[in-house]
Amino acid sequence: MTKKILIILSILAPFITFYLIKFAFKLSDKKIPFLALSLTSLILLILTLVYFRLDNSFLPDTKYTPPKMENGKIKPAENN
Repeated sequence: MTKKILIILSILAPFITFYLIKFAFKLSDKKIPFLALSLTSLILLILTLVYFRLDNSFLPDTKYTPPKMENGKIKPAENN
């Protein structure tokens, strides 16, 4: 879920920042730098995807054990 949120934020962040700054300073310029915002969004998206690709929190030989019920209590997931 966190990955999906970060990917969506990397796409929308330049646009949200632009409109917040425009609103804060009450800029009346009618031009919207759509190309620059789109390129910035694309660069952030690529950086986010590269980060998730290079994130080595789990090794390939890691064994995942899902959560299970033991003696009426939930035993959390484990990575061995």
